[in-house]
Amino acid sequence: MTAPGQSAGNTARHVSKDTPGHTENDRKSPSELREVVTGVWQDVLRLDGLAPDANFFELGGHSLTASQVISRLRHALGAELPLAAFFDHPTIAEQADHLAALERTDAR
Repeated sequence: MTAPGQSAGNTARHVSKDTPGHTENDRKSPSELREVVTGVWQDVLRLDGLAPDANFFELGGHSLTASQVISRLRHALGAELPLAAFFDHPTIAEQADHLAALERTDAR
């Protein structure tokens, strides 16, 4: 069994407070995180109106587009999201919840 916020491969990373331009006060609410994740997915996948339960891979996402999403989320949120997170958390809602959990863990 894994700890909350970590996958079996121990690939979970944190949302860095130390990332330039990102401070602890930048912490987003779960709904704000969901909006950011949705916007990034829509831009990268070139799709509009994605539902929170939309599955990245069923929408045509693959490892290269996942890498683009990771890069954009890092830039937008200071989030260090591993590629494995797309397999562990393949929907917008799950990914946003995972990012929120990482922020809470990092705040401790």
